[in-house]
Amino acid sequence: VLGSASPIAPHGIAYVSDISPPADLANNMGMLQGFGYFIGLMFGAVVSLGIGNATENADGSTEFDKLFYASFGLGFIISTTGILNSLFLLPESLHKDDRIPSLDLKRANPLGFIPIVTRN
Repeated sequence: VLGSASPIAPHGIAYVSDISPPADLANNMGMLQGFGYFIGLMFGAVVSLGIGNATENADGSTEFDKLFYASFGLGFIISTTGILNSLFLLPESLHKDDRIPSLDLKRANPLGFIPIVTRN
């Protein structure tokens, strides 16, 4: 379940940086990260306790395959919900003047970051 929200965090950071005025950017980023960690710590313990209790046998032992499938299923549901919300409910946040007009294959190089990183 832990990894299900990790792809959503960079998109949230990008969205907040697009919609925040420069004067409020640091405050909004702090609120996003603070609430994200707080909610994760608060609900993560409750969710893991619920999954553990739901997969526990009558004698107190836990079958780890049930635990794995329950965790995987819940993580899949959370990830899918986040992806669908991002694709269909979240409006475009980048201003039209700041968008790149077309895809340039020269800029789409997956190893294009290496010259930037290895500069002085």
